[in-house]
Amino acid sequence: MTDISKFVIEITKAKNERDKKDILEISKGFYVELGVGDWDMGNNSFGLEKEYGWNGISMDIEENFVDNFNKNRSNKCIKGDATKTNFYEFFKEHSVPKRVDYLQIDLHGNHQLGQKASNSIDKPLKTLVSLPLNDYRFSTITFDYGNLNHFNNWSIRDAQRQILSSFGYYLLVDLFYEDWWVDGEHVEYEIFNRFHKWSR
Repeated sequence: MTDISKFVIEITKAKNERDKKDILEISKGFYVELGVGDWDMGNNSFGLEKEYGWNGISMDIEENFVDNFNKNRSNKCIKGDATKTNFYEFFKEHSVPKRVDYLQIDLHGNHQLGQKASNSIDKPLKTLVSLPLNDYRFSTITFDYGNLNHFNNWSIRDAQRQILSSFGYYLLVDLFYEDWWVDGEHVEYEIFNRFHKWSR
């Protein structure tokens, strides 16, 4: 499992402990994965599906990634451009619950977008603002804004922080290329404080 999938599971376990839910409840998770890359190596939903039986829906613009994913995984991956997707319709079509346990936005770079990375800088942010954030809640979110050595990525990082903070999400992990978030409406301060760290 990747560090991110371990993080998602630990947050879910902590929430279940607080609610005195059976540990088997962890197998009822649901993820939305926007930007897939490889179906197994380094893929954040792979461990959630294979080790914990989570359901979910993925999307990638690269046909070879989509084909390999669907040949080797139980959950489905849809070929599409996340920046041009109507997510109200997409979520309804794929029976996405109003409470999603994990949202990944990892569209930065040409392995997801089929474009030069310099042309894809704003793709993650465009995708974020197109999501129905008023109608769906995400218990954990990871947002890859790209390496901060590229000066434009600073503004992408700061914009997504303002947006997600305004919707009541807490920044839990701050990396050089990615932020990890939890939903303040779903994860209480005690759980948030238990996992909170700043890495820079």
